Amino acid sequence: MLDKIHFTIIGVQKGGTTWLSDILSTHKDIHIPDRKELHFYNQRPHYSQGVEWYLDNFKEHNDQAVLGEATPNYMWNVATPEEYASEKDELLFDVAPRMRALIPHVKLIICLRDPVERAISSYYHQVTRGRLSPLKTLRDQMHTHGILSMSYYEQHLETWFKEFPQEQFHVLVFEEDIRPDKNKLATVDAVCDFIGVKRLGDQPILYERSNEKHDPLLAYIRQMPFVRFANVTDEDRDPLADRLARALSRRAPDWIQRMVEIKITDEDRDALREALQPDHDRLESMLGRKLPW
Repeated sequence: MLDKIHFTIIGVQKGGTTWLSDILSTHKDIHIPDRKELHFYNQRPHYSQGVEWYLDNFKEHNDQAVLGEATPNYMWNVATPEEYASEKDELLFDVAPRMRALIPHVKLIICLRDPVERAISSYYHQVTRGRLSPLKTLRDQMHTHGILSMSYYEQHLETWFKEFPQEQFHVLVFEEDIRPDKNKLATVDAVCDFIGVKRLGDQPILYERSNEKHDPLLAYIRQMPFVRFANVTDEDRDPLADRLARALSRRAPDWIQRMVEIKITDEDRDALREALQPDHDRLESMLGRKLPW
């Protein structure tokens, strides 16, 4: 079955990968596992279970000719000195050579996004999930959970481009190919062509939002002792406490949500830009194109 795994969406986190995966999963000739992010190549507990565990995720395919997966953290290909909460000992880097050894024929899709905006979106995600405190600034927490290091695109792509030939990559830019509604159809058509399947055509799903947007109050509720999630994985959370936290946040009036809105200051953005500018310059040179940020 390994030869049927035609494509993998390898990143970036918060770059439109869920949108693209959701659309491709509707194609009659494509099967993407219900568990969107397999984390086989980059997490030790999964990789240690071997190829059988990996292929078992694809067993529900209905004789579709093309199998694929989307794990945006595969892009994070280089170890960094930051702490990654309780998962730091479970992460595997050097994802590219590990994948090439197993599926060297695979086509790789990359969704890039303004690295500053990607970092901010990642920060919102980590805060609302309860892993980071909304009472601290982004600047104080940007060296955790990949908020900054996942935006070092050139650093990570350098390894990918060494392991796979250029013709096996398809690079999308969020601001040009994914966000504008007028470009969505052309983007999906190009991806289908790249994968080697019939074009989907214009469909309502192209214009739907994929990721849930969390209310800011949820970030504060999740800091309370009975729902604190900062040092646990998604699988370790108390489901009852999680449901209660979501219910409390949903029922809060809008004025409370506005009052506790998570702020990103100019100083936060400046710190991100300063840290990421050298990588941006190298990335444009690597890709041979100007980027819209």
